[in-house]
Amino acid sequence: GTHVAGTVVGKNYGVFRAQGTNIKVIDVRLDVPAGSSWAAVVLNGYDAIINYLLANPGKKVIINMSFGLSNWDSFNERLAAIRTNGGIVFAAAGNSNIDASYFSPASSNDTITVGAIDQTGNRAWFSNYGDIVDIWAPGVNVLSAFPENTSNNISGTSMSSPLTAGIAANILVNNPDLDFDGVKQQLLDYASYDVDDFLGNIDLPRVQISCDEYCSDGSACGSGGGCSSNSDCDDGV
Repeated sequence: GTHVAGTVVGKNYGVFRAQGTNIKVIDVRLDVPAGSSWAAVVLNGYDAIINYLLANPGKKVIINMSFGLSNWDSFNERLAAIRTNGGIVFAAAGNSNIDASYFSPASSNDTITVGAIDQTGNRAWFSNYGDIVDIWAPGVNVLSAFPENTSNNISGTSMSSPLTAGIAANILVNNPDLDFDGVKQQLLDYASYDVDDFLGNIDLPRVQISCDEYCSDGSACGSGGGCSSNSDCDDGV
């Protein structure tokens, strides 16, 4: 959790760089008490998000989900409700080297599903794949904050998803009228289409990490605040 949060908004490692904005980071704890199932705990977490959105109508919220379970209709119903009420969900594709459509929340059409690339800019060997994966981001040896005031390099699509969510937060703060589809489209519009998944696709979208197009370019971000120290566009590797 610390590593994921640090990737989104951390002072030293976070990709969210919009200036002069008031943001709130809310954790949704998914502890599994004795006798409880993961499914029940996740549903409770989803319900907490829905209740927050209902209590704050009109507010758009970036939500990262760095976990995965088997598909279940009740999961999809909650994810649809989150999207309907303003939630923009980013989901880790998973690390099983199989089709991401077998897992939730990655398989939902109401999430933006993120696969992992390695230092070559191509699919990491462990990353799930398939048509349900919307965009790709670094997921190998990602450096971020760690407990006890340390840092650590960790690999996984659980790192790729919050990285993309933080970039999306840059987009949203500068384009508050964008919804789920609009944020997703901005990510895809400025992506580099060069990821090889080693399954016959060689032009999949790779997110740009710290790019003017996401932060201060008028066509992407409107007239809101820009980002700091982002005059150069990182190629995403």
